[in-house]
Amino acid sequence: MFFYCENCHVLNEQDSCRFCRKKGLRNPEKNDYCFLVEVDLMFGEMFKGVLEEENIPYSDIPVGNGVRSYFGLRLENLKIFVVYEFFEKAKEILTGILMSFEENQNRNIKKNIDKLFVLPRSEKKIKKVLNLAENDNLIAYCADKIMNADRIVNKGGISSCIKGGEYICVYKENELIMFNSVTYEIIAAEKTKK
Repeated sequence: MFFYCENCHVLNEQDSCRFCRKKGLRNPEKNDYCFLVEVDLMFGEMFKGVLEEENIPYSDIPVGNGVRSYFGLRLENLKIFVVYEFFEKAKEILTGILMSFEENQNRNIKKNIDKLFVLPRSEKKIKKVLNLAENDNLIAYCADKIMNADRIVNKGGISSCIKGGEYICVYKENELIMFNSVTYEIIAAEKTKK
C-alpha cells in the first residue's frame, strides 16, 4: 500500500513523505501524477516517446543547474511523472530499458577497453590509492578490473566534459575505478568497504 504526498507528488510506503516530511498522507487516486524518475534530457526524451507509444499519461519538468538558465540554455535533466493508474507499468518499462541500456553500455566499454588512458598528473595518485608499485601498468590493471567487474554503474554526466562524457564506476571486490564514458580517461580510484 502506498501513500501519496500532494506537495512532492511522490509515492511513499509510510504515512509521511520522505522528502518534505508531511504527515497524514492520503491513498493515491488513479489520476494522481506520481514522480517516477529524474533522468538526463536525452534519455528523458526517448523515454517520453516510449510512454506515448504505450499510451501512458505523463508529465515532465525540466530541472538542473540554474547557471544554464542564466545563459538561456536548456536544463540538463527531466523529472518524469506518470498517472498512478499506470505507475507500475511505467516502472516495469523503465527497468527494462535501463537493464538493456546497462548491458549495451557494458559491451561497449569492454569493446573499447584499448582506449583507456590516464593523465600523468593523476597516475601517481591513482596508483597510490590502489597500492600499485611505481612500475606497475595502471592501464592494464584497470582494464583487468573492467573485464572482470562485479558491477559497472553509470553515475551520470560530467559537467566539465564538453564531449558529453559520463562517470562510469567499476566495482571489483573492494575497489572502485572511475573513468569517462566518452574519452576513456581514468579519473579516480578508491578503496571501498565490502
